[in-house]
Amino acid sequence: MPKYDVVFSNDEFSQTLFQKRGIKVIPVPLKQRESLSGTNIRSKIANNQDWKDLVPQGTRNVLLKINAKDRLKIFNYK
Repeated sequence: MPKYDVVFSNDEFSQTLFQKRGIKVIPVPLKQRESLSGTNIRSKIANNQDWKDLVPQGTRNVLLKINAKDRLKIFNYK
């Protein structure tokens, strides 16, 4: 792993661990947590619900290219 000077995290345990090692930790403000969560978006993709407006265009392109819907079915994602 390359050297890093800062970690972005909202997880209290992770923040504590990195701070103990002298690494600067910056919390990230979470906006629209319910609709923009990865869990929610993966569920929508797997269940053929509208999800494309919840992610940036580049992310949308990648998810379509890798056939995310079928990949999530393999893992029985609900």
